[in-house]
Amino acid sequence: MKLPLLALAICATCFADGHFTCKTSDVSGTYAFLANGSVLIPGLPISGPFSRVGTLTADGKGAIHISTLALYNGLNFGLESFDGTYTVTSDCGLDMIVAVPAPVHANAEFKGPVAGGGDDVTFLLVNTDGPPAISTVVGFGRLRDLKSCSNGTVAGGWRMEINGYKTLQATPTPYRQVGKLQLDGHGGLLASFITSNGGLIASETGAGTYTVGADCVFDLNYTIGTTPYSIRGSVVNSEEADLALNMPGDGAVHASPFGPFTISGAVATGTMVRETGSSPSRNDHGRD
Repeated sequence: MKLPLLALAICATCFADGHFTCKTSDVSGTYAFLANGSVLIPGLPISGPFSRVGTLTADGKGAIHISTLALYNGLNFGLESFDGTYTVTSDCGLDMIVAVPAPVHANAEFKGPVAGGGDDVTFLLVNTDGPPAISTVVGFGRLRDLKSCSNGTVAGGWRMEINGYKTLQATPTPYRQVGKLQLDGHGGLLASFITSNGGLIASETGAGTYTVGADCVFDLNYTIGTTPYSIRGSVVNSEEADLALNMPGDGAVHASPFGPFTISGAVATGTMVRETGSSPSRNDHGRD
């Protein structure tokens, strides 16, 4: 009977009110990162639908690095790379403070739950030392199980969906799309979509190219009719990826008090999930 009692005594340090306890070192590694929601500060051109996609890297000791692309109400302020700190409480709560660059230029605090032993984190913007944190912005981090990626990593068939808005600088139009993507492993793609643009339903097809970086962040570039589209994504694992629409716009750079930006005019986020039976061979992972 002594051994079971000893095991119970040891396990008591792993539970609190019937739940596993957590620590800062549980959140460690590179995470696929997606954020969405809306900035709600009245009167600012950056207020409106928001997206961010890329990677979040935690060292397990309280330091964090984020590399992403964010769109504020359809305005693109360029690629971001910024740092911060985090702690994890024993009841599996994450508290993260990061120095967000343009257009925010402030330290922002996020709080939320940790799940999956640290493999899954969700956090809501709660405070900044700059503009008031009036928003519904939530971030999602899912631990990536791949050390590096290439075009071959995402070869095969995928289902996709995105949800958001287009024409944000005119009359914002609700936009939703589901579809299939076929990626050839060498940078070519074919796509078919069912799209709701302000409630108008259309079946569409597209073709184009894609590139996947060693950091497992990728870009899908294609045309539907004569209109160019781009989606930036972040690979979670060989079966899933996060997506954010990144319309190319006209490429013109505009000045503002917040920093230079280009106009994408759209914000939409979603996911990409591999179709059954379309996984590449093991030798295709990590190379073109």
